[in-house]
Amino acid sequence: MFVYGVDSGLVETTSGTPNTETGAVALETIANPTGKRVGLLGFYVHGRGAGLTAITGLSFRVKKAATSGGGASFITPVPRDPGQVAFNTGRRNPNALSGATLSLSIGCGAAGASGWFAMGEQSIIASLEVDNAFLRPVSAFVASGLASMNYCAAMEMVEC
Repeated sequence: MFVYGVDSGLVETTSGTPNTETGAVALETIANPTGKRVGLLGFYVHGRGAGLTAITGLSFRVKKAATSGGGASFITPVPRDPGQVAFNTGRRNPNALSGATLSLSIGCGAAGASGWFAMGEQSIIASLEVDNAFLRPVSAFVASGLASMNYCAAMEMVEC
């Protein structure tokens, strides 16, 4: 099992409308010769709020779907074992997914950190198996009770 970091390194912002879900980060299975699916091994988030006058937080939801919703730019996965080449990819700000299944919900404070890590292989959130199709995503979405909250999100990806 090969492990990769997927992190844009950018500070992102939630929707300008409170309680509106937007794409944070995604893992996608792309056409590859190995037929390996993408799996979420770890998910790490933190709020980047400063000088807030209200107590609030960020809610992250990880979903799986059979087809990609598309989205912003791709993120090149960084191998934890140098020299490995990922056959799958990451994506910033994925679009909404139709027919998605909720797999995980976590939250963090507006200026705090949180995360999730699979405790074993059985806990990995793997992409759906769809007849050798490509772009099967495991996507994270974010919402906050306040508009335009800053945050960072990163994932650990495995090919399984």
